[in-house]
Amino acid sequence: MSFADALFTSLGLRAGIIEEANPLMAGLYGFSPAAFLFIKIALPVLLVAMIGKVRSSATVRFLLAAALCAYSSVLLLHAVWIVSM
Repeated sequence: MSFADALFTSLGLRAGIIEEANPLMAGLYGFSPAAFLFIKIALPVLLVAMIGKVRSSATVRFLLAAALCAYSSVLLLHAVWIVSM
């Protein structure tokens, strides 16, 4: 999922049909698109790897589910923008 998000975001940014809403990531993209892609893919992978290290509680499960829903929504939005080009 993180790879698809990175790909769609990069395509949308290159085509000029989207803007990166996160100011830190927008700055990173302006500095180096390769670094942007690396961070965009590596951070979610690192977070998933850390899940096993964190005690599972109702709060953690809720926050993970909320993050997954938000991430899925953004990914779907990017896909719609790319397809509608």
